[in-house]
Amino acid sequence: LKGNGLDIATTYELVQGVPNRRFLTVPRGAEYATIKLRGRKLGTSTSPRVLVHAIPFVGGDMPNSECQLKRLYAMKDGVEEEYHVRVKGGSTLELCLQLLWLANPCPASIEADIEFHSLDIRSSTLISSQPITITAAKEFARLGASTPLRSEKLNASCSLKSVRRTLRPQSSAIKLGLADLDVQPPSDAEVRSSDSQQSATALGTQIYEMRLGYKFSIEGDKEIKARPSIPSLFAQIYDSPVDSQLWALEDSNSQILAYGGAIHHADPVSLKKGDYTVTLLIRHPNRDVLETMKNTPCEISLTLPDALTCNLYDELDKASTPGLKDDGRSPLGSILLHKGSHKDIYVSRPMEDLPAWVAPGDI
Repeated sequence: LKGNGLDIATTYELVQGVPNRRFLTVPRGAEYATIKLRGRKLGTSTSPRVLVHAIPFVGGDMPNSECQLKRLYAMKDGVEEEYHVRVKGGSTLELCLQLLWLANPCPASIEADIEFHSLDIRSSTLISSQPITITAAKEFARLGASTPLRSEKLNASCSLKSVRRTLRPQSSAIKLGLADLDVQPPSDAEVRSSDSQQSATALGTQIYEMRLGYKFSIEGDKEIKARPSIPSLFAQIYDSPVDSQLWALEDSNSQILAYGGAIHHADPVSLKKGDYTVTLLIRHPNRDVLETMKNTPCEISLTLPDALTCNLYDELDKASTPGLKDDGRSPLGSILLHKGSHKDIYVSRPMEDLPAWVAPGDI
């Protein structure tokens, strides 16, 4: 631990093919860590290659693929490399270095400095469910930046990269699943209390399935990347209100272009001009539950061809009147926030025109 009681300095002595793992305590309030690596006393003319793997322990339902850092580092004597990884304050950060055994003839030594930073903007779970939203009746959105750990340089920027379209189902159908396959087996207690093996088999619960159909169209001559999702049921497995779920994206010829499930977003698909259908399959042993879910919305994320810039201001009146240009205003630039300070930031709506295919109600 360094003298400031915040940052950490450590040395890795690496042997070919042997991972060297360190578990570091993240200070409360920290949002990201800066990892600085320096090779020292290289005994060979070649540059040893090291796999750098940093994993923040955040808990919850977020997969590590969304927050981990994995890089290949080529060591050079006295040359410093810098990496950044998101962290959760009050938890643990694992930093693992491994010298690749096939390309390195001898052991190596690396000095690592880990600095923790925070602007107190991101949620404690690393993925916030409260994004910056500018509604149709408002010209701006507001957020705040604080520096609880140390002085920080803030050079913020904002751009609109996609719009989201919400769809309601245009068709729905509920039916029993297959009698041989779609049966929930009885519990051990039900089997033990049954009179015979035959009656125990009959105790299984039949599964119902519901198919919801959503329709949308792609306009314009250019392809648009689209990604369906079901936000109300997404990222839920063991605590999901349904038995299972699966959606499929089809074109007008009923060709399946993409599919997804309860967790992990599917990759966006480039769609040409035309009509498309999203079919959602939901299963549950209780038909009444499926009846109450007939209006489950589907969200389509549509990527803009070009990102639209949203100016940032430190004064509310500038953000609420983004169309004015002759009052000497200038967007927020790079500023230094001293430790313990706070800064309100206002995000104005983009001034460029949205594509013609963006419809009322899109977010």
